[in-house]
Amino acid sequence: MDMRIRIFIGIIEEQHGGFGFALETTSKLLGLSEARLRLIFKLETGKALSQYLREARMTEAARLVRQYKLPIKEIASNAVMIT
Repeated sequence: MDMRIRIFIGIIEEQHGGFGFALETTSKLLGLSEARLRLIFKLETGKALSQYLREARMTEAARLVRQYKLPIKEIASNAVMIT
């Protein structure tokens, strides 16, 4: 896998599923335009970035529900503060 995509996925995971994730900043750090990063991401992972982020966020939300035993509605409205 392209090292830039590995780094990118690491950043997403570090950001707890992309909460607070900034594509513009990250693409600049990797030396790519946003469009190029999205294209390489799709080619390397087989998933659109939006799909990957949605799945990562859902996984993180499920973890928070289990960990804090809070209603999903509360997790959704406070996800950035809880992580």
